[in-house]
Order: sequence, then structure tokens, then C-alpha cells
Amino acid sequence: MTESIHAIWLGKRMPPLSHACLDDWKKMGFSYQLWTEDNPQIRSWIDNCEFAKECYDRKLFDFVSGYLRLEELQKEGRPYLDTGVTIRRDPFPLFSGRSFVAGSYIPVAMRWGWSQAYLRGKSS
Repeated sequence: MTESIHAIWLGKRMPPLSHACLDDWKKMGFSYQLWTEDNPQIRSWIDNCEFAKECYDRKLFDFVSGYLRLEELQKEGRPYLDTGVTIRRDPFPLFSGRSFVAGSYIPVAMRWGWSQAYLRGKSS
């Protein structure tokens, strides 16, 4: 596996945090492919999926990027990170010898909020 990261950005301008994260990836020695709607492959994936096209037309880019992330993983098979993710150490050993790895990050405040909502729902 090449030590290259894939990321997707749809819409106008990336925020400063995303630029800082991409710069950090580069400083750590990782190459990255930033997929945008200017890429013909991305446009093709959007245009050939009714759901993605409708969401894109409505500027619901989070939904579109979720779909594109799966297309990219199927085609490229390399790690995907959101543009606002920083890396503290080499993530590539996590992928060694594995055909698929998935993870997510849920901030503590969100976990607490979800558990509180669940508990409120159970008690009513």
C-alpha cells in the first residue's frame, strides 16, 4: 500500500483548519489526493447516482462526500481521512495486512448528549 491519503472537498473554499491539516500531512511525509468536484471521476460518480446528484444540487455536501468516500475506497483502496483530521503518528501500520478498516470519532460532548437523549426516551 502506498503511504498516500485520500480526502474529499466539495463546495467553494476549504476552511483554514482543513488547509492546516493537509499541510501537516505533507510535513509528516504523506502524500495525499484531494478529490474535488473539478475531478472528472468525481463528477461522473455524482452524475451517475441519483441520490448524490440531488444532494449535490441542494449543496448537501456531507451526504455527497459520504457516498464519494465509498466509491473512492472501492476504486483506490487507500486510506481516507476527512480534511479536518490531524495525524499525530503514522497511521499506516493500522492498515497493514487488513483488507478493510473503519473508524469514527465522536466527541465526548456528543456521546454524552446522545446517551442523555437515549435515557430520556427510555424513561418516558
